[in-house]
Amino acid sequence: MSIDEILAPMPALVVKVVVNEGDSVKVGDIIALLTIMKVETEVKTNVGGLVKEIKVKPEEIVDAGTVLITIEQDNI
Repeated sequence: MSIDEILAPMPALVVKVVVNEGDSVKVGDIIALLTIMKVETEVKTNVGGLVKEIKVKPEEIVDAGTVLITIEQDNI
């Protein structure tokens, strides 16, 4: 199995992390909510698998490209 990183698409404030470590996710699931200049953005996963590690917390400011979550990808 491979580990994929879900990255912040832009500099933003983490509003909410929607998943927990150990959760199963599928392609297109929302995993976090970010906000920039009062505009909320949903971050979705582009892989399916298990959430291995959550690397950010709500109220944390992140740069574009910051790893938000790692996912152990399904080999299906």
